[in-house]
Amino acid sequence: ENAVNPVAFLQGCVAARPAIADEPPLVVDFPDRPAKMLAAVLPDYGAASRLKVQLVDLPRLPLGKLKASEVVVEVYAASVNPTDWKQRKGTLAQLCPLNLPTILGIDLAGKVVRAGEEAAFSEGDEVFGRQTLDRMRELNGSYSEYVIVDS
Repeated sequence: ENAVNPVAFLQGCVAARPAIADEPPLVVDFPDRPAKMLAAVLPDYGAASRLKVQLVDLPRLPLGKLKASEVVVEVYAASVNPTDWKQRKGTLAQLCPLNLPTILGIDLAGKVVRAGEEAAFSEGDEVFGRQTLDRMRELNGSYSEYVIVDS
């Protein structure tokens, strides 16, 4: 199977990107990219060792297409924000419960690969920013190869 160094992945350096053939993209048409992505998935609350790097579906768009102000970002780097580790441990579970399993990650840097018609950024723009907790729960966080964020 494909071996991935989780530390390198969380630093934004994907050690392996397996090609998935014969599977249509689930969200956005990425003709030059796989229909799956690597992500650090949290199956349940606990220690950092609970995070598992695995293949997951591309993020699903709630309405089937990008909202006017949204962008899809190919994540180059994601930090471990204090909110991330507090959520992972379950410290914030009463205030902001997660739908487990989930993909954590608030902070990100990367490149816009798709943009809504009223987005503040265009395809090809290099960006950095943060995912809100609500959107992270609704879609996915930045511990993944792609994330949908509001521009």
